[in-house]
Amino acid sequence: MERPDHQALIDRIVLGDEEALRALYAQLAPRAYAIALKVLKDPAEAEEVLQDTFVEVWRSATRFDPSRAAPDRWVGTMVRTRAIDLLRKRGARDRMVNAASLVEPARKPSPEDLLGTSQLGARVRAALADLPSEQRKALELAYFEGLSQSEIATATATPLGTVKTRMRLAMIKLAQTLPTP
Repeated sequence: MERPDHQALIDRIVLGDEEALRALYAQLAPRAYAIALKVLKDPAEAEEVLQDTFVEVWRSATRFDPSRAAPDRWVGTMVRTRAIDLLRKRGARDRMVNAASLVEPARKPSPEDLLGTSQLGARVRAALADLPSEQRKALELAYFEGLSQSEIATATATPLGTVKTRMRLAMIKLAQTLPTP
């Protein structure tokens, strides 16, 4: 049986042809797995990345642009990127575990500690309430929602430079309002 070319398989995947995905997987998975294994050095994680990559191939086949890369390179880039992302997450997780093991167990806070924390919290809430709404919103999205400045710009349909300025001005005002410990 003659093997269909990768582009033809992607064209069929776009149409929802599961058999085309199986065929593309059969042709490209060995190389993609080797890439993931080389980056991760863990067979189970490499298999997970391989599976996630081909799920993404299924979902994003309509966005494949043959003028930018050949199908095998497209899949190879996806698997490599996912493997590196997983490696970074693993490194961050390991650093957090190591840092947590160095932390001494917390002592039960005294009533004075609780009062101080409560008072500081009230001052922070009051200082935030005094900020202009755009500055407060930018800080809330960054610190409470965990968004980056670029993500805040996208979420609020605001230019990135404006978001950066609002956050800088808000931080300056908070620094002037709140006492340093």
